[in-house]
Amino acid sequence: MKKKIAGIHLYDFAIVLVLALIAILLGTFRDLQISTSLAHVGNIFGKIFAVVGKYPGYLIFGSAGILFYVYKKDDEEKGSKAWAYAFLIAIPLAVGALYGYDDLTELISNKIAAIFVGALAIGAGEVGMYFLFRHANKEAAYNAGMTFLFSAVLVFVTTYLLKNAALRPRYSWLVSVNHLDYYQTWYAFNSSIKEANSTVDSSNFMSWPSSHVAMASIAVLAALFPKLSKKLEGKEGLCFLAAALWTLIVAIARVSDGSHFLSDVGWGALIGTGFSLLVASLVYPTEVAKAKEPVTEEVPMQETFTSAPMATKPAEPLMTKPVEPTPKRESPTTIVTPSISQEPAKPAPMKPEEPKAKEKKKKKDDFYEVDS
Repeated sequence: MKKKIAGIHLYDFAIVLVLALIAILLGTFRDLQISTSLAHVGNIFGKIFAVVGKYPGYLIFGSAGILFYVYKKDDEEKGSKAWAYAFLIAIPLAVGALYGYDDLTELISNKIAAIFVGALAIGAGEVGMYFLFRHANKEAAYNAGMTFLFSAVLVFVTTYLLKNAALRPRYSWLVSVNHLDYYQTWYAFNSSIKEANSTVDSSNFMSWPSSHVAMASIAVLAALFPKLSKKLEGKEGLCFLAAALWTLIVAIARVSDGSHFLSDVGWGALIGTGFSLLVASLVYPTEVAKAKEPVTEEVPMQETFTSAPMATKPAEPLMTKPVEPTPKRESPTTIVTPSISQEPAKPAPMKPEEPKAKEKKKKKDDFYEVDS
């Protein structure tokens, strides 16, 4: 038997998680040497994916609003329509503003302009998601919306808290200040370097873990798309593979331009895929794909009774030891009913008179004799 979650075999998720763990293990001991050999700070490949790397993850995040709209739009309860439109507009706009503020400020210096462009970019993508999901089943839309929303929130909050706790310097900053001796491992959690460089932009001390890879790996939840659209029916594996390849490309890009070390992207993939798998396993019951077995045709119960021949052999008694009959107790008076062939009954003999009656009769006779 092969277990599935969200239509994807568990071993597919396991492959991604194992690769992430290998990257973490290898990077823990060789992070600096790997970045020194491979990283080329400021390359165009890295710059492109610094902008678009999180886009699929944010798109899935914002599509939760569309799915909640599909779930609520046909409800007859008072206020359901208002809630449906609120979900449809508010969640994608909020996610778009977050995307612009978090990622587009590297491309657009004005933060308000970056937020506006981010909202437009996510909004445009959500239009396509709406046409993909608008005919989804209500229950499927609700389940997928909850999975998308909670996975994205958990990943975003977790990576933000860990970045601010670890304060690991980026390789690109170490090279720019020519201080490779500032290098520290992901588990050091040492704030002294940042404190010694308090005037430096704090984003240079948020190397671990990679939020770009973590948000990119949320795209593995695209495996749920076939549950929401008949156009993608049966393509769970293809959607998952595309998401895994996207995550890998983003990870390579982030290491190549010195924004992250290998262990950073490994932790990002582990957090993003791990939380997505966790939430999906809670929302969706584990599916079991059983191997095909020969089908045996069952005969209906009624047909079996009517067509089967009647049994001629009497059923055997349940008890094998014979039971001895209990002797009957004779009643004091037994009434015998004469049969037709019997002789007529003889008259019963008269009872002899009792002594007292004889004596009384004798006295009476003596009285008559004396009187006469």
